[in-house]
Amino acid sequence: MSGDDEARIGLEVHVRLATQRKLFCACQIDDDAPPNVHICPTCAGHPGALPWLNPEVIEPALKALKILGSAPQALSRFERKHYLSPDLPKGFQITQRRAPLGLGGRWGGVDIERVQLEEDAGRLIYAPQRARIDLNRAGAPLLEIVTRPDLRDAEAAMAWARGLRAELVWAGLTEGVMAQGHLRFDVNISTGPVGAPLGSRVELKNLNSFKIAVAATRAEIQRQRAARRAGQEIQRETRRWVDKRTEATRAKEREADYRYLIEPNIPPLRLSAETHRALEAWVFEPRQARLRALKAEGLSEAEAEALCACRAWADYYASARAACPHAVALARWTLNALMGARLKPALAPPPGVFGAYVRAIIDEGLDRGAAKARLSAALKDQLDLEAALAALRRPALDDQALGAALAAAARRHPEAWRRLCAGQDSLKRFFMGRVRSTLPDRVDPQRLEQMILEQITNDRSRDEL
Repeated sequence: MSGDDEARIGLEVHVRLATQRKLFCACQIDDDAPPNVHICPTCAGHPGALPWLNPEVIEPALKALKILGSAPQALSRFERKHYLSPDLPKGFQITQRRAPLGLGGRWGGVDIERVQLEEDAGRLIYAPQRARIDLNRAGAPLLEIVTRPDLRDAEAAMAWARGLRAELVWAGLTEGVMAQGHLRFDVNISTGPVGAPLGSRVELKNLNSFKIAVAATRAEIQRQRAARRAGQEIQRETRRWVDKRTEATRAKEREADYRYLIEPNIPPLRLSAETHRALEAWVFEPRQARLRALKAEGLSEAEAEALCACRAWADYYASARAACPHAVALARWTLNALMGARLKPALAPPPGVFGAYVRAIIDEGLDRGAAKARLSAALKDQLDLEAALAALRRPALDDQALGAALAAAARRHPEAWRRLCAGQDSLKRFFMGRVRSTLPDRVDPQRLEQMILEQITNDRSRDEL
C-alpha cells in the first residue's frame, strides 16, 4: 500500500475435523472413495430425511476452542443458511451463526471473533463438456474460525494460516490435507486511508492453496487501490481467483439474504459441567514448545520442522530417544529411513528397538550402508530389527570369502567386468552391490573396494602379457 493507505484482512478458515463419520448422519468419511459412495438420504438432501448431531464431533471441536483461546458457550444452536449452489442439494447449509460454539479468543497474535460448527457441501468435478457432483464430503464436519480484520498483508495472513494448520494437525484435530479440502479459507479484504473506518469488504472465496491465496490477496489489494485512485467505489461483493486476477462472481449477500432459520430438527447443544471439567483437564503441548525442545537437542530448524509435521512421528522419536543418546543421528535416521519410506508410525519398529539400533550403529561403528540395507529389508518383510542388528555385529568376512564372491560376480557379468577393467570406474559400485547382495554376513566395504581394485590390476597385468 502507499504511505496513506492500508489493507485490513480477516480470514474465515474452514477446518475439516478428523472424525470417521459426518456431522449429521452416520455416513463414513473417505476421501479416496469413488464419487457418491458414502451418501445417505440425510447428506444427499432428500426431503423428509432428519439430521442428528454426531457426538464424535464435539470433543475435537472443543479442543480446538481451547487451543484458540475461545470461550465455549454453554448453549449453541444450529441454523439453516439458505443459498443456491449445485453442490448443496438441500438448498441450505446447517451452520451456527447467531449462537456459535465458541466466542472470542486469540491465537498467533490475531483476535478470533467466533468459532462455529457447520456441515461441508459437496464438490463439483469438472470434466470436458460436463461437470459432475460428488456428495461424498457433503455433511463432513467443518469448524469455521472467523478472525477479526487484524492482518495487514497477504504474506502475514497466509503465514498465520500456515501456523494454524500446523498447530491443528499437530493436535490431531484435522489431517490438514488441503488438496482434499481439509482446510479452505475465505479472505475478506478492505482498503482505505490509515485510521479511517473500514471500506466495503470484498470476499475471496474457497481458496485451498497458500500460494494462490497470497497471489489472489495481493492482486485484490492492488485492484482496490487502482479503483480508489480512479475515483471508483469499491463494491461489497464476492470474487474468485481466475487467470491471475480476481473476478466478481456475485454481489456479497448480507445476513438477511441468507434467511437464517433455527434448524428445527436439531436441539440446542448444551455443554454439561462434566464436559467443561474434561476440557479444563486436557493439557495441550503447543507445537512450538516441541520445536524449541528439538532445536535445543541440536537439530536444525528444518529437521525439527520435518519431525513436527506429524505428532505421531514426533512422539515416536521422543520414545526412541530414551534408548539413544544421539539426538541428531536418531532424528536423521527417523526422517530418512522411516518417514522417508512413507511408513506409518504404527507399522514402524518399536521405538525402543529402533533407538537401540541407531545407538549401536554409532557406538559400535557398524557399517552404516549395511545397517540401512538391513533396516530397509526388515521394514519391507516385517522382520525382527534385533535380528538385523545381530547380523551386523557378526565378524567381517575374510578375504577368501570376499574374493570368491567377487570372482563369482565377475563370471556372472563378464561384459561389465571387462568395461570396468577398461576404465569405466562407475561399474565399481555395481560390483560392490552384487557382492554384498549375495553375502548374508557383514561385509567391510573398504576392504571389498580394495580387493576390486587389486583384481582389476591383476587382470590388466595378465592381459598385457
